[in-house]
Amino acid sequence: MPTFVSNKSKNNANSLSNNAYRPDIDGLRAIAVLLVIGFHASPNWIKGGFIGVDIFFVISGYLITKNIVGDLSKDKFEFIDFYSRRARRIFPALILVLLFSGLIGWLYLLGPEFKQLGKHIAGGTIFIENILYFNEVGYFDADAYTKPLLNLWSLGIEEQFYIFWPLFLWICWRKNTNIYICILIITIISFGLNIYEKTNQHEGLYYLPQTRFWELGAGALLACFQNKEWFVDKNYKKIKFLNSLSFESIKINNKIINNNIISLIGAALIAFGLLMINTKVIFPGWWALAPVMGTVLIIQSGKNTLLNEYVLSNKVLVYIGLISFPLYLWHWVLLSFGKIIYVEGFTFATRLILVGISFLFAWLTYQYIEKPIRYAHKVKIRIEIIYTILALVFIFGITIYLNNGFPNRKFAKNYSLLVSAFNDWNWKEGMLEKSLSNGNTYNVTNNEEVKIAFIGDSHVQQFGPRIVKLFKEGGFKNSAFYTIPGCPPIPNVYDDKHPQCRSFISNINLFLNENPQVQKIVIGACWNCYFETEASEVTNYNNFNYYYEENNIRYYFRDISKEGVKQSKLELEKYISELSKKYKVYLLLDNPMNDLFDPRKIIGNRLNLIDLE
Repeated sequence: MPTFVSNKSKNNANSLSNNAYRPDIDGLRAIAVLLVIGFHASPNWIKGGFIGVDIFFVISGYLITKNIVGDLSKDKFEFIDFYSRRARRIFPALILVLLFSGLIGWLYLLGPEFKQLGKHIAGGTIFIENILYFNEVGYFDADAYTKPLLNLWSLGIEEQFYIFWPLFLWICWRKNTNIYICILIITIISFGLNIYEKTNQHEGLYYLPQTRFWELGAGALLACFQNKEWFVDKNYKKIKFLNSLSFESIKINNKIINNNIISLIGAALIAFGLLMINTKVIFPGWWALAPVMGTVLIIQSGKNTLLNEYVLSNKVLVYIGLISFPLYLWHWVLLSFGKIIYVEGFTFATRLILVGISFLFAWLTYQYIEKPIRYAHKVKIRIEIIYTILALVFIFGITIYLNNGFPNRKFAKNYSLLVSAFNDWNWKEGMLEKSLSNGNTYNVTNNEEVKIAFIGDSHVQQFGPRIVKLFKEGGFKNSAFYTIPGCPPIPNVYDDKHPQCRSFISNINLFLNENPQVQKIVIGACWNCYFETEASEVTNYNNFNYYYEENNIRYYFRDISKEGVKQSKLELEKYISELSKKYKVYLLLDNPMNDLFDPRKIIGNRLNLIDLE
């Protein structure tokens, strides 16, 4: 979540003057956070509410650039002062939420869950949550609700921006380079990467900074448009190029198009985004232009338009905007833990109650923690304390992670069997590892001749512990597992994110040739993962794009024709038929993937079980 750069700062000489305060921007910030909360609390109704984050990005880019370059133009900018203000603004509420998450996690989370939370507590203190989640869960996946700190991904992007942006602007300024042009170049490059990622359907599109900086850049460009006095040479002559791009140079009759219309167009763009954007589109991509440009237009129209003065400057919205940062932090943490703890009891009414509590917590945090620290007079002492506490929270998170979530905690220990079911990836336990002649490895239950071969992707690995147990009990012949996660056991079916899949079938054949005593072959895979992908812009939950390749022509599974799926099924049938000439072949259907099979749901309401012996 963005850090909600305040455009109203008391007792701070380097901030904007009170005359420059824009209450409508705080109101716009309130609209953004309410959209995000609406999406999280009721995703079936507020389907596009996540665009609130994009609104925040624009606001942050606008205000931060206006403050930094404004100070540079007065020769008042100092890096220490800038980062001190950011720390006082962000860290207190963040530290409180991280510690709260650790406490609730200690009481109610299973070992693997708490271990993962520890990693994200540590990641949250150094603002790399977006990078951590890049390799974990998608923002719109069902499992997202089980990640109490998932919302910190956008805070990570903003903080990475704050590390890079002041130095970038300072260098441009000191080198007497046109800052506007520099910002424009960075923004265009980031937007280009955003479109490239959309075209290639990469998972980095949502989480990583290179595809998001352009949204902050849009706000930064707006700040430049509104402050042309920044762009002067040493002789204080205005740069002609900038003037040609200024709003003032656009010869439009104000009687036809004025600021009120501009603000209404901006509102219409945001409304369009809210209605048309949902989890089924690849986002941000081109779609993000709607909320981004809508926000730019609303800010540009000024605080005196009808929309900005009478709607966005409403006292209720302004106050929600002021508490929007702690509100964003609290609402998701409470909703996430509510989902984990209540499971089936996580009804709409429960979500509304939790949202209400998040408003209360946000008000308390803003009133009694954020404001006293933010506007403190003894800044140096308080900054040192804040950084020390943040470092201790980092150590706290790392300790949880390195101790595997403290599995001997009372709650976690009581449900150790469920923990093992929830985190059963140690499928090789009890097996031996052997190598093929080309160096690739596979696993066997014994050094004897292999009689049964299990072949497929990671979904076949789940049978490993059961086969080991049966073998030890004397009810099963020596078995081998040759599996590669993410690789369907079908000739000529590949995915560019899994280059190892290209040699999968040939290695299977090598494995069979080097184990001539194999009598039976069991083939399995996550068939639904491969064959049930949509033929539109929707990506499957792993964000993979499998295809069938023949004569160097690719037939993607997501193509509307479904030719890739059709050909791959025929290829699988032909492959099984060929193997059946020598072996007895069994084809496994995929395991059930309904939420009801999630071991966490077996626990039920964790509030009722915390004292269970």
